Amino acid sequence: MKILHTADWHLGIKVPSLEISRLEEQAKILEEIKNIIQNEKIDVILIAGDIFEVALPSVEAERVFFKFISDVAGDLKKYILIISGNHDSSEKIANLNVFSKVFNNRLKLFTDIKPDFVNHINEHIFTIDDVSFIGIPFIPRYAYSGEYQKIFESILLKLLEKSTDTTVLFSHDTVKGAEFSGTEVMYDDKTLDYNSISLISEFSKVIYWALGHIHKQQKVTEKIYYSGSIIQTNFGERDQNKSVIVCEVKDKGTLPNITPIQIKQEVILKQYEISNSDDVEKIIEQHKTLDKESYTKIVIKTQIETSSIHKLKSEIK
Repeated sequence: MKILHTADWHLGIKVPSLEISRLEEQAKILEEIKNIIQNEKIDVILIAGDIFEVALPSVEAERVFFKFISDVAGDLKKYILIISGNHDSSEKIANLNVFSKVFNNRLKLFTDIKPDFVNHINEHIFTIDDVSFIGIPFIPRYAYSGEYQKIFESILLKLLEKSTDTTVLFSHDTVKGAEFSGTEVMYDDKTLDYNSISLISEFSKVIYWALGHIHKQQKVTEKIYYSGSIIQTNFGERDQNKSVIVCEVKDKGTLPNITPIQIKQEVILKQYEISNSDDVEKIIEQHKTLDKESYTKIVIKTQIETSSIHKLKSEIK
């Protein structure tokens, strides 16, 4: 079984400080991801939260998302499993469950941890060919009381008791040891300690933990990966390549093969700093070497001539 792990699409996001939508870029990247799904012969797509930038996305952003779902679950007949993130409306994402039958149950959404969770365990487990997928959506602070670590472990234990010996976990969380981009919302009281979680009975069933929330693609442990966002969403991510992760399960109960696949970025975010007047010409020349379109931020840390500012504006576009 081959699984594609992606997250943090933030469809409808705008260029920081500007009212310029990046939806056209995002739509092109989703087309590229569809090509990866076909070329890599992917069976299951995991979307680990933050599909949209805001809880009430624009009609245009929804249209881009629905087209991807229809093309992949409908035309390509692949499984798509989705959890809601902190930017998403869990209710809005949950409404997509009405389309599950249209796609012959190939679309599954995990959106709410209900107060009577023990009566809804099956809503958070989906099994395909003896591989169980456990989806734990973002749980907002108002939805629980007590220590998040203990609550997460309690939920996970109950789910693992019902899952198969080969389980893939996906959630929208911060795990201790992960490296932030500086652009994500930080929840200090919700950082999970993997060492504690790994001691849970039945956790040995988990062969891969697919995470969303942190925008930098990274490996945290042998089992834990963040796929990262699909575009550079903020200038804190300006030097990051973006990717999806292909997770190939070959032998049941053993760690899968992991392959990050880089996504082409037609438009990047670029930032320059001016510390003295000589930097102006250097920056202009450096910018000319870019082989991609960019949204550019210039941080001026010293006094420079007004004429230099005009020159920067005319040369860097």
